[in-house]
Amino acid sequence: MLANVRIIPLDSIAIPPSDNLLPVGQMVRQALTNRADLASELAGEKANEVNSLGTKNGILPTLDGFVVQSQAGLAGTPRTITSGGFTESADKYFAGGLGNALGQVFRRNFPTESIGAFYQEPIRNRQAQADYSIDLLSIRQTQLTNRKDLNQVEVDVRNNVVALQQARARYDAAVRNRTLQQELFDSETKRFRLGASTPYNVALQLRDLINAQSAAVAAIVAYSTARVTLDQTLGITLDTNHVSMDEVKSGKINRTSPLPAAAGAGKN
Repeated sequence: MLANVRIIPLDSIAIPPSDNLLPVGQMVRQALTNRADLASELAGEKANEVNSLGTKNGILPTLDGFVVQSQAGLAGTPRTITSGGFTESADKYFAGGLGNALGQVFRRNFPTESIGAFYQEPIRNRQAQADYSIDLLSIRQTQLTNRKDLNQVEVDVRNNVVALQQARARYDAAVRNRTLQQELFDSETKRFRLGASTPYNVALQLRDLINAQSAAVAAIVAYSTARVTLDQTLGITLDTNHVSMDEVKSGKINRTSPLPAAAGAGKN
């Protein structure tokens, strides 16, 4: 079914009267803000820095502190002990069962408290130092790559602006040349009709006119390509072509796209 679908382009390539370009510095900031690939690289750099913090902990000394507090219930069945002629019996306070023991716990009659610290410092932890050094090298490489890409953005913006300006200049020259060749062809045709020229001269002027028209079309394509490349560098391709990601996600287009007059007439 898709193989037989007929694609009818509704938009034509049009060259605006002016480019209305922002200052280069502002376009560079716009590219740094809109480019998702640059944001991903910066996020990866932050992730590497976080990972290095975890590796760095392996070469640091550790200090563990602890505080322990416990309560005991000492109730039970009293016993009488006779030893060496002396008879001793348990205090009646400790006589009782589970309920008495729980009461002693909640009343904190027999608390036990302890506090302490444990300090450990590795000596020549080569493995942890090697891992941390590897992470630092990885961070430096990532930072160098990211800075290179950020600097390349400015270079690309400047190059694309120059390419766009050159493409416009070539387009203006091609349009003027096409107009001139059209006038020469019309003049040569009139001369031929009046008998002052030959078919060969008319054919030469027609050839030059066709070449000028072809050059003008190529100039339009070159300008459009330069503009698309600049939009890609700035990260505004979707905005320039009025593509809304919200409409894409919802599957509903809120804007209407009327058919051109030529397409509507052909349909009727």
